[in-house]
Amino acid sequence: MGVGAQVFDESGNLMIDVTTRLSRLFGTLLIGAGSTGSVIVADSGTGAIWYALYTANGNRYSPVMTISGDTISWSPRGGFPGGAVDATMLYGRY
Repeated sequence: MGVGAQVFDESGNLMIDVTTRLSRLFGTLLIGAGSTGSVIVADSGTGAIWYALYTANGNRYSPVMTISGDTISWSPRGGFPGGAVDATMLYGRY
């Protein structure tokens, strides 16, 4: 039997335990259509950086994204039908 915290749903199914990888949201920002930029993700002494992109109207355009050290960077992606659109990025660490 394992040792540590466990969280169950109302049906008794295990939802979270000490081996679950949980994330923390550090911020959100708007990535302007066709822009280039970067953001430094605070070093909290914990795991890997993550990000998620959301665009208006379900447009599937996304810039070229890279993670290097504590920095997330983006630049325009060429050749996308309909062109670049604004995107909202959520980011944090696991």
